[in-house]
Amino acid sequence: FGDMELAQQLHSTGTCLVVLSAAGSVDAANYTGSVSATSFIHTVKLLTERTFTVAVATPNGGVPEFHHTDASTERWIKDNRQLIAHPLAIGEVAKQDNALGYCGLVFPSSLGAVSDLANDVSLGVLVRKFASNNKPICAVGYGVAGLCKAFNESDKWCFSGWNLTAISNFEVARYPFFSKLPLVIEDYIKDHGGFYNHAPEDQRHVIVDRNLVTGQNEASTSLAVTNFIWLVTLS
Repeated sequence: FGDMELAQQLHSTGTCLVVLSAAGSVDAANYTGSVSATSFIHTVKLLTERTFTVAVATPNGGVPEFHHTDASTERWIKDNRQLIAHPLAIGEVAKQDNALGYCGLVFPSSLGAVSDLANDVSLGVLVRKFASNNKPICAVGYGVAGLCKAFNESDKWCFSGWNLTAISNFEVARYPFFSKLPLVIEDYIKDHGGFYNHAPEDQRHVIVDRNLVTGQNEASTSLAVTNFIWLVTLS
């Protein structure tokens, strides 16, 4: 994946990089780590309806797995398989000088993000590039874990002092895997200087702070991505 290939990816005006977990399960939690099909589908539909092109990236270019809530989401993924059949490798994208040619980063909700995206140093470098250049970033639910490795030269979290939301402890605590999670996102944000805020469980809740949009849960996807599109349009 070289500079020429990336340039071709960016040739269409307004290409958004959608970052997905490739973890099939969450370490030690004994629970599927797949991407929320609903969150991903809503993200892609909103972006493409506004004529953005979507490029998908995962750790090492692994093909993501999806958690389906009904037959319609499963059918949509099958019908649009070409979109996720050959993802870009995050590490390779992060190395490219023109990676900032993407108009923004989007992280749909995915439980697996606490396992792979949260520990991806290359992703941290990419997120830091976008944050420091005021490029729009959107992260939803468990996808907020994709921001965890973004540290500046002073080894300070890039979003220390920022207002964020993510899946709340109240929401995650309802599941048996809660005590086994390798990362609790709400705690991580607070421990690293972020200002965390949440709404009642399963309610839509979105926070916009500078060039960052965060959504609390899967239900917040559409509102978060809509705000992200607004930021991209203004930038």
